[in-house]
Amino acid sequence: MKYYISEDNTKLILCYDIKNVYYLKNTIAANNIISEDEFNSYNCTKINKTKFNELINIYFRDIKHEWIYNNNRYRKLENFKSANYNCCVNYDFNKLLHDKDDSVFRYIIVYNHGRAYKANIYYLPKVQLIDIGADKYIKWTDIKHCSPILNVDTNEMM
Repeated sequence: MKYYISEDNTKLILCYDIKNVYYLKNTIAANNIISEDEFNSYNCTKINKTKFNELINIYFRDIKHEWIYNNNRYRKLENFKSANYNCCVNYDFNKLLHDKDDSVFRYIIVYNHGRAYKANIYYLPKVQLIDIGADKYIKWTDIKHCSPILNVDTNEMM
C-alpha cells in the first residue's frame, strides 16, 4: 500500500499497489474510490503510513457527523479520552456497555473513521473493532480514536 496527501493538504489517499485503486480516506462518503486522473489532479506527495494514520485520526477526531439510520438520527460525540489503561475520563463506560451472553466479551458501540462498530473493551486502551452486521473482526485501534454515538431522537448513547 502507498499513502498520499494532496498538494493542498486536504485529501488523504490510500493506493492498493496490486489493484492500483485509489481511495479517498478522509471522507464519510460510502463510495470513496477516485479515478487515477482525479488522483493525478491533486498533485499528491507520498507520505509514510504513520503520518497518514496520524492525519486520519486528527481528521476524524475533529469532524462533526450526524446521520439517519432506520428513521433515527445519530451523532458522533467527542472522542474518548483515556487517563490510564482502565479509565475513560470523559464518559462512563458502565452506561455504554453491552454484554454478550454474560461472557468476557464486553463491548460498546463506537464511531471510528466514519463508521459504527462494536468495540471489545477487554484490552483497554486498545479495542477490537467488530463489524456490527457481519459480527467479524475488522481491526485494532486505541480507544482515543473512537467516540460514542448518540441517538439524537431519544438522547441515549448507543
